[in-house]
Amino acid sequence: MHTITKDVNGKVKKTSASNAEDVCTDLPCTTSLLDFKLRRAQLLAFQDFSESLSQLKIRPAEFSVLAMIAQHPGQKQTTIAEMLGIKRANFVFLMDSIESRGLAVRHKEKNDRRSHSLYLTDGASVLSRR
Repeated sequence: MHTITKDVNGKVKKTSASNAEDVCTDLPCTTSLLDFKLRRAQLLAFQDFSESLSQLKIRPAEFSVLAMIAQHPGQKQTTIAEMLGIKRANFVFLMDSIESRGLAVRHKEKNDRRSHSLYLTDGASVLSRR
C-alpha cells in the first residue's frame, strides 16, 4: 500500500507502507485534509451565493461588475474590467447585458468619446435592497 502526500514545498511524494505512519503525523497530511475541507466549504458557499443571485436573475460575474461600479461610480469601463481581471470583449458583453436590464449606464467621457464612465441606476439600488 502506498500513501500520497505533499511535502512542505507542495511537491507530491509517494511513500510505501513501511514509513506511512511517519508521513501521516507530518504537517502535509493535515494540510491536505484542511485544503480539502476549505475547498468544500468554498464550493458550498459559492453554490449558495449563485443560487441567491439566480433568484434575482443575476450571474456572479454581473454581480461583481455591479459591486465594483457601486464602489467606484464614474470609473472608466476599462479600469473596472482590469480590476476584475475580465477581458475587454467579455466586459463589453457583460455591460451590454447589465445595461439592457436597466441596472447600470455608460456615459461617454467629454474629453475622450471612446471612453465610458459607469454608473448604477435606481434599478440596481432597488435590486441591492432585495
